Amino acid sequence: MGLYFQGINQIPKEEVLEKYGKLIHEGVTSPKLKKEDIERDDNQFVVCLIDNTLFTAAGIMYDYREYEGFSLSSDHRYKKWYIVPKNILKQGCDDGEWKAYIGE
Repeated sequence: MGLYFQGINQIPKEEVLEKYGKLIHEGVTSPKLKKEDIERDDNQFVVCLIDNTLFTAAGIMYDYREYEGFSLSSDHRYKKWYIVPKNILKQGCDDGEWKAYIGE
């Protein structure tokens, strides 16, 4: 799995997602999303904030295959799912990784 959001200017990813994202689902289950929900054309991405006990990770769903990897029924970690503007996410990602996955 590839592209992760790290936060912006010393502001933790959790705070940025709460402020700029729209929470669409939370819990140990994953939302039932279709390909068109993930591969959006409105300058927003779905992001999955996963609680790994010792740390959290915020995976960006840049395509449907990425979503499938984060939403396995055998994965019982607590997750929060957000819709977040692309311009916010780009600020908190490595430039090289962003270009490799998003192409901009």
